[in-house]
Amino acid sequence: MPWTYHSWIRAAVFGCAIAAPAADWVFFRSGPVEVWTDGDHDAARAALASFEQVRWWTAKALGRPEITPLWPVRVLVLKKPQARSRSPRLELRRDAYTAGMASADPVPRRWLSDFVHILLREDARPMPAATQAAFARLLGAMEVRGSRTTIGKPDPPVDRDWARMHLLLVHPAYAGRSRVFFYNLQRGAPADVCYRNAFEKTEKEFESEVDAYFAAGRFEAAETSGKPLNPERDYRERTGDPTRARILVADLSGDEGEYRAVLNSGAKNPDAFEGLGMFREAADHGSESARAWLRLALAEQDPEKARPALRRAMELNPRWAEPHARWAERETAAERKVPPLKRAVELDPHNLEYWQALAEAQTAAKDFNGAQQSWRQAERSAPTEETRAAIERRRLEFEKNRMDLEAAERRRKEEEKQREIDKLKQEADARVRAAEAKANEGRAPLDAGRKVVDWWDGPKPASTVTGVLERIDCGRGPARWIVREAGGVKSLTVPDPKKVAILGAAEVTLGCGPQRPPRKVKIEAGAAGEVLTVEFQ
Repeated sequence: MPWTYHSWIRAAVFGCAIAAPAADWVFFRSGPVEVWTDGDHDAARAALASFEQVRWWTAKALGRPEITPLWPVRVLVLKKPQARSRSPRLELRRDAYTAGMASADPVPRRWLSDFVHILLREDARPMPAATQAAFARLLGAMEVRGSRTTIGKPDPPVDRDWARMHLLLVHPAYAGRSRVFFYNLQRGAPADVCYRNAFEKTEKEFESEVDAYFAAGRFEAAETSGKPLNPERDYRERTGDPTRARILVADLSGDEGEYRAVLNSGAKNPDAFEGLGMFREAADHGSESARAWLRLALAEQDPEKARPALRRAMELNPRWAEPHARWAERETAAERKVPPLKRAVELDPHNLEYWQALAEAQTAAKDFNGAQQSWRQAERSAPTEETRAAIERRRLEFEKNRMDLEAAERRRKEEEKQREIDKLKQEADARVRAAEAKANEGRAPLDAGRKVVDWWDGPKPASTVTGVLERIDCGRGPARWIVREAGGVKSLTVPDPKKVAILGAAEVTLGCGPQRPPRKVKIEAGAAGEVLTVEFQ
């Protein structure tokens, strides 16, 4: 992925004052997780292992080989933290989820629970809100000792949702098959189908077990192997950049003076510009923060001037949905809003606003089937029953109006088609009149009293025979017609039937031999006695 600033989780663990020398800063990295510290290296490695094992277990529980957040996660562990450097939660600041703690403290459970929430929201398909909350609480309470993990210790207050999750993820009867349950649940299957596919039990049967499990209150923790790793061996120490460390601490404390101090030192650091809200300057100095480029685009009133910044944000973080949604906002035609909104919901299927905007754009673009599917997806993605019910009402209202909308669209298309046919007819008539006018150029107008005579451009007849066609002799050479007239019998030849003009009938079939019944005819013949025209009377 082209996140050139970092596509991995940065769990930055610090332990000194902001102005610490460069040699004091080191960091450790394992896959998508990075930890900085100027204090206890073992504590930094332990923090890195905690985040990595929680991430590994989250992926395993969902049946996934890998799961990563949309933004980096940066944890600062300070040797002498100030009050504002301690954080109760992981919070999105500038370009990362950030929190701070003292080097002697363990990683707070709340941070790990927040981390699981982030992973579920940003790299998993939607599940019911209560399920996600219980999932995050249970895995967030994990204890980590290298490659050994303990999950399932009660995290008060213990409620029924937590008990259900403990049964799914910890109890040996279900833990091995729970990933099938979560797989089906994330794809919108009803709960009963999820339970049947995973455990061959109905929803009612499983929920009865949850009731008994919760009532018993015996929630035993399970110690098991996690991701195979040795923090001392696998986490190699690397020297950290002091300017970078100073900016990371400023991100945590929110002290704008530290950003200014970095800039005043002569370093035109794009991250420092971003921290001060100077997004144009950050972009001009090569910022690789997708969030900075998006903020720059939002500050631009001209949609065309905003597009390059939106496009750059998409390039820096291809998994981020918001630049696509913002692009759609700047389109005026409904047909042009649909493609970027489709991309937005692909990247962020949890976002109800994007689903609703897509459904409305599809309705305006007359894509009624697509709009209905988007409303249903929005309904499935609702985090609470109240939200789901509100979206269901909007979907039902759309379906109620859909027949009228489709009828109006059919009428519009029929009228448009008829207008096109009328236009083509008018154009054809105009071309005929133009051709007639051109053909008549330079000619005197036709005399109204002049007689119009028939026109014939074929051979001139030498004689006319009127009588009865009695017989046709067929053989080698031309056919011979035997016609009885008042003065006797006349024999005429037909060298080529295709050249005989037939009058008085659209089509005539004649057979060889006597004609039954004989037919009255008037024949014009050439000088050699060949039939030129025949009129059947």
